[in-house]
Amino acid sequence: MEDADRKYLTGIRKLIQKIKCSVPFSFTYFGHSSLTVVRQLSGQSQLIRCNDCGKFFAINHNVRVILPWECVRHFYSPRMAETTGELVMPILETEFEVFCDKCGAGLCMSTTVKGSSIHVEPCECCINEAYQDRYDDGYREGENRNDEN
Repeated sequence: MEDADRKYLTGIRKLIQKIKCSVPFSFTYFGHSSLTVVRQLSGQSQLIRCNDCGKFFAINHNVRVILPWECVRHFYSPRMAETTGELVMPILETEFEVFCDKCGAGLCMSTTVKGSSIHVEPCECCINEAYQDRYDDGYREGENRNDEN
């Protein structure tokens, strides 16, 4: 292959990559291919840069996600970097209440949080009502069989 042909193909590849980089960001498509790690943000995340278009992204390896840096930069606290030497995601704490969707009973005492998972036990009132409904159905079925005999 001659130098002119090689330069032409290289130019076409660069043009195609620029088109891929210009596609709006989505969770299902990431067209940036030549990436460089700019710095470590935390133990599980890094700031990366596309060498083709110059855009910055944050990549989190634990949750396997890449987001535009401008969307997440405010989550990283520079004050934390002064003490730890790295930018880290803050820990967000929240309080919430859990209620039964059917009867409205409070379920806070039957809710446990383990890590990032929330487990809610079924509502005791609704369980008892379901048992009673099944008992009543069985009773009616038994009466119907007795009536047939």
